[in-house]
Amino acid sequence: MEKVFGYVRVSTETQAEKGYGKDVQENAINEYCKVKGLQLIETFKDLGVSGSFN
Repeated sequence: MEKVFGYVRVSTETQAEKGYGKDVQENAINEYCKVKGLQLIETFKDLGVSGSFN
């Protein structure tokens, strides 16, 4: 079984409100790994930090 890592990123509250929140992303990663027969080692989370310099 191939070992993989997941990555969840939510940079704004708008993303979370529109259905792209961390829970939705984590569930999608978990389901993908089950379907593809992948061993999810860890999911890294990047929450609430925008990539802009403002």
